[in-house]
Amino acid sequence: DIIGSPQHKAIEQEVTQKSITLIKNDALLPLRSANELGHIHILTPWNEQGEAMQRRFNVLGIGQVSHIKFSETSWEIEKENINNADTVIVATLSNAPSPVEKNGNPNDPTIENNIAKRKLSYNIIGSLVFNEDYPYTAAPSQPKQNESGSFKIESLNIRSQISDQQFARYALEEAMKQNKQTILLSMRAPYDVVHFDDVAQATLLSYNYYGYANSGLRSLSMPAVVDVIMGKIQPVGRLPVTIY
Repeated sequence: DIIGSPQHKAIEQEVTQKSITLIKNDALLPLRSANELGHIHILTPWNEQGEAMQRRFNVLGIGQVSHIKFSETSWEIEKENINNADTVIVATLSNAPSPVEKNGNPNDPTIENNIAKRKLSYNIIGSLVFNEDYPYTAAPSQPKQNESGSFKIESLNIRSQISDQQFARYALEEAMKQNKQTILLSMRAPYDVVHFDDVAQATLLSYNYYGYANSGLRSLSMPAVVDVIMGKIQPVGRLPVTIY
């Protein structure tokens, strides 16, 4: 009768909408119509994030939307997807879980084990997460012939050898090269945006990375991001930290 009541849902909706933060917009947003958006392609760390955004676009009358998660695609596939798209949305998660996700315990073994499993090489300094030197380089222009005689860009097809962040960088570089409309969505702590500033025309922050899974919406953030992209709501969020 109390938790999850209509009054609480209304507060959740208000808080979510007011949290979405627009920190960069090179005269791109809002994209209010199907004609302005064209075909939308969404790349996300988890399927549920792209699914939630696609469902919201569909509700708003935008039918040409595709989405895929980083680990389920390859560079060749994504170059084709980007080529067929007009608007490319790439979502990222920052380097590691924030202190809030650690439930106030910086030594939470569950969180640290998850980081180890992902084989990330990030530097955790105090309570904030930074990375000193991302190996961001442009995607190889010439594919390499493998032993079977087929041509593949090895480093981008062997997913264990490349992070989602690096793949996101490649995708946005390719989209910019093809003159596509590019939107970056940072979904956790927003420190990772500095690595994409030159390849995204618009940058949005949601501070939340849950989407549509198990036949339900786990968070209102992804639909709210779509509403901001289409000008249904104004992005009034403010950065809670300074990012240089």
